[in-house]
Amino acid sequence: MAEIIKFNKQDFLTARQLALKEKLDPKTVEKTAEKTYKLGTKIMVNGHKTQMVIKFNNHTYKIHPVGTKEFLQKVYDNQKVK
Repeated sequence: MAEIIKFNKQDFLTARQLALKEKLDPKTVEKTAEKTYKLGTKIMVNGHKTQMVIKFNNHTYKIHPVGTKEFLQKVYDNQKVK
């Protein structure tokens, strides 16, 4: 049986926090987070699907810790297109 991973609020990074951590443009990361949230992109966590990006306090987007790597790939792909 697979080990269940638990997360708390501090594990979820806002788009701005992730941009500062990875030294990326905050506006690009925030736009990608908004687009990913609106598309309803899902990831597998502990055997069930959940959203990669959640909306917190009705305006702040937070990235799920399991989906951070996949989300960053989306940001890098968006930067290449421009």
